[in-house]
Amino acid sequence: MRAWLSFTFFILGNAFVAAQTSTPVLAIARLKAPAYPPIALAAHVYGDVVLNITLLPDGETSTVTVINGPPMLQQAAVESARQSLFKPLSGHVEQAYELIYKFQAHQLDCGQSNASLPNVEIEANTVTISGQFVPLCDPAADITHIRSAKCLFLWRCGIR
Repeated sequence: MRAWLSFTFFILGNAFVAAQTSTPVLAIARLKAPAYPPIALAAHVYGDVVLNITLLPDGETSTVTVINGPPMLQQAAVESARQSLFKPLSGHVEQAYELIYKFQAHQLDCGQSNASLPNVEIEANTVTISGQFVPLCDPAADITHIRSAKCLFLWRCGIR
């Protein structure tokens, strides 16, 4: 009985802490699609940009501050958040929300392409942007030099 009672208090305490720390869910009315910066794709930079945004009662952003994230991706996330329109939960009060932009990139081999990229997905307080890294292809790597046996034997081609 005592173990059951302590287990119940443990569960209720964790539920209370989870309710205290949860961030309000942000409804996005109109998202300005963020662009994956080409310089970040070339440098193989990816990661999450966490923003703290304050909404006006009409759903426009009042302030946008970066909490953390890769510096090359921060400007794209801030511009997207500033130009987007949201549905605030509270009616007449400015409300602060946390918004996460997840920049993901996929490595493709030379000659491959993925028509579905870039892609933007929205889920709760998370916007996921998928792109593809710029492949580094060396066309000379596929060329093989074939020398005739006569060249190798008589003139010793390639030996100096």
